[in-house]
Amino acid sequence: MDFNFYLGFITKLFSINPKSMRFISLKRIFVVFTLAPLFCFLFVINRIFLLLDYLVFPAFLKQSITNPVFIISAPRSATTFVYQGLASTNEFTCFKLWEIIFAPSICQKYFFNWLFQVDKKLSNPLKKLVLWIEEILIGKLKKIHLIGLNLPEEDEAVMLWSLNTFYFSFFYPDSAIFDDFALFDQKINKIQRERIMSNYKKYIQRHQFVFNRNQQRRFLSKNPMLMPKCASLYQIFPDAQIININRCPGEVIPSTLALNQTLCGFFTSKKMTEEMRSRTKEVMIEWYMHCEAKLNLHFSGQFIKISFLKIINQEQNELFGLANFLHISPEKLWWQKTEMNKKHKSSNNYSKLSDSELEQILNEIPFMTESCRL
Repeated sequence: MDFNFYLGFITKLFSINPKSMRFISLKRIFVVFTLAPLFCFLFVINRIFLLLDYLVFPAFLKQSITNPVFIISAPRSATTFVYQGLASTNEFTCFKLWEIIFAPSICQKYFFNWLFQVDKKLSNPLKKLVLWIEEILIGKLKKIHLIGLNLPEEDEAVMLWSLNTFYFSFFYPDSAIFDDFALFDQKINKIQRERIMSNYKKYIQRHQFVFNRNQQRRFLSKNPMLMPKCASLYQIFPDAQIININRCPGEVIPSTLALNQTLCGFFTSKKMTEEMRSRTKEVMIEWYMHCEAKLNLHFSGQFIKISFLKIINQEQNELFGLANFLHISPEKLWWQKTEMNKKHKSSNNYSKLSDSELEQILNEIPFMTESCRL
């Protein structure tokens, strides 16, 4: 990335345009001067420990990752449901939110594992405190997206510590500095793509080194941001298996817009502009087209398409097909028995696209038409 990109982290914090979501309001000032120092503190700490890994645990660079499984679908397509369902079995290992935020390095992972053991012997006072703080900070988000420090989470967030993720766009709404990440394979140059994906692989190797060194389980990831990265993903994990969940775009797009408004709402008091909403729709259509093309080109025979409605309704044929694809016992996929999915029901409010809007979109992504007929 060039100098202007990194300069944007400072110069784009605020906008003097009253219509901008980064306009200098009281909420924006409070959020920036609260979260920016906290992020900088964590960034420095995490980067120091990430560098220490090369000195203390250099063997992690040789850690192999065989036949990883990636859930790559548009947001709001039951990706979390499938991800946490698979993660609840003993077949897979994956990132949890505490690891992504506070322990991206091997040194930190070992420290927190020790801390958890001590806390457990003391009847979990630290765990209770963390759950209380968690409810205060992200209680609103938990009603829309099943999230928690001790729950599996999408690993795109670990790229925050490399400053290479589209996630920053929620903190910098209506700013163009992260737009290229939204169309990763097309917009990021080859050298930068290789460096970013190499860093991503190293984060996974660190996880494997601590939690799955003997590869008794397969690595599992849920990451909608891999839709525009399918070609780059193939370069580092050519043996990966891909789960692609199909839900009608007429529901996915407005649901994603509602979620994005909630996420941006943590950092600004202003609503998403129509320009941002329109751009989001365009980007999502690009994601659908790119993902479909690259999965067929690079992962032919290594991906499975499953139905959103059939999987959330736990239809037997869909479960058996997924189990057969992953080479695991079908009995392990009866996720309605798990407490996490019993307790969670999304409160994300949105209106479906009109028939004419949906028809226009399906003309661009006709391969999604079948998912709108179920």
